[in-house]
Formats: sequence, C-alpha cells, structure tokens
Amino acid sequence: MSTESAPAQVAGNRLYRVIGYLLMTIAIAAASMLLVRLSSQIVFAQVEQNAGYLILPDLPILPLPPATSASNVEIASSTMIGVRQLAVAAPTPMPTPTPRPALPLRIEIPSIKLDSPVVESRLIVAEDNNDGLFWEWDVPTRAVGYHGDSAAPGGGKNTVLSGHNNTKGQVFRRLAEVKVGDTIMVHTAVRQHRYRIIEKTIIPYWRDRSAAEEKLYAYMAEYGSERLTLLSCHPYPLNYDRIVVVAEPVKRGDDDDPEQ
Repeated sequence: MSTESAPAQVAGNRLYRVIGYLLMTIAIAAASMLLVRLSSQIVFAQVEQNAGYLILPDLPILPLPPATSASNVEIASSTMIGVRQLAVAAPTPMPTPTPRPALPLRIEIPSIKLDSPVVESRLIVAEDNNDGLFWEWDVPTRAVGYHGDSAAPGGGKNTVLSGHNNTKGQVFRRLAEVKVGDTIMVHTAVRQHRYRIIEKTIIPYWRDRSAAEEKLYAYMAEYGSERLTLLSCHPYPLNYDRIVVVAEPVKRGDDDDPEQ
C-alpha cells in the first residue's frame, strides 16, 4: 500500500504533466527553427542558381563614393574613409625610332670575279716586336670583314670593308686588278647598293709605318657623303704595302643596270 496521501500524489502528477508540456514545447520550437533554416538555405540556393551570381545577404551596405567626371579618377580606401581625386595624365607620345640601315652581307666585284660573304669584324689587341701592343681589326677567314664602327651601306657616310690577300681564304687576292670605273655591289638583307670605283691607291707600309697608318686612318674616317672603302695588304704574297680602293654610290639613272 502507498504511504503517500492522495493530495500529494495529485500534485506530483500535475508537476510531471507541466514538465512534459514544457519539453514538448521546446522540442516543437527547435524543430520549427531547424525547418525554417533549411527552407531558407533551399530558397537561397535556388535563387543563386537561377540568378547566376552569389548572394551575400549578411554583408553590410556601404555608402557609394560621389559621382566623378570623365577627367578624374576616384580612389577610396578599404574603409570608405576619405576619397582622393587624381587627374589622369595624358600619355607621353613615344618618338618614332629612326630605322638603322641594314648591315652588309655580301660583296660582288664582277671585274675580278669576286663574290664573297661579309661578316662584322671586331677590334682586337695585337703585338708587334718593335711597337709593342696595338689595336687592329680581326679580319675574318674566307669572308670580307665589315668595320663595325663605320657606316652601313646607305647610311650616308663611309662604309669600310677589309679582306686578306694571301691567307685565310685570300678573298681580296685580286683586289689590285680593279680599275677606276669598275662596279661594286654590296648586298644587305633589304636591298643591293651599287658603287663605282673612283680611286685605287698603294700605300708604302714598311718603309714608314707611322705615316702609312696615318694615311689608312684618314681613308677609314667618316666623310660628309656616302662612299665605300676597301682595304687589303699588297703585293701578293709579300704584303709589305697596303692597297686602298674607294668607290662612290651609283645613283638611279647613272648606270645602264639600274640600282635595285
């Protein structure tokens, strides 16, 4: 038999029912919130898929900067505090580069049946037993050397070429046979330049080397007008002198075979 009284038992039953109601209410509320959350995610996912861009509903709305004119650029900081105006500077026009004349690639002298490639020479240090160290042009083997500090063909000044007489291919072996009036053609990657010989000079070298070098430098110097200068040793095979051939460009209409 129960030892509790009837009123106490009734009160206990009521307390249990109240607690049960509260727990049921809390469970229903939690389930409702979860259902609402899931529904919201489904709705946003469908809208995002249909709209084609990402929706961020939780981002704060920031104020927009004031409207700008076409001549200014508005730059705002990441915190939207302070807006600076910078004038758009007009671009500086770039100067048009002056095209450099093309370097010589081949030389022809029909009167001595010469057809040789041309490559750029470089200055090197040479040694002489009497005069010590000195600079000289490193003339290539089996080719005519172009003095890189001289003008390119068509450059309006002096183009200087040199070649060996009795060694390293002997490209200028027959240079002493040319005559005043003979034609020389110098080819570049762009065009052919035609010249006519106006001078052939033999410079004594070993008898007075200093005077000979001075004359050679004068022939290799720049000129106010365009010309072609060819240099080599002379005679074959002793090479105790130097030979210089000077030619001027042939203008269009001055030759039966027009300049190309």
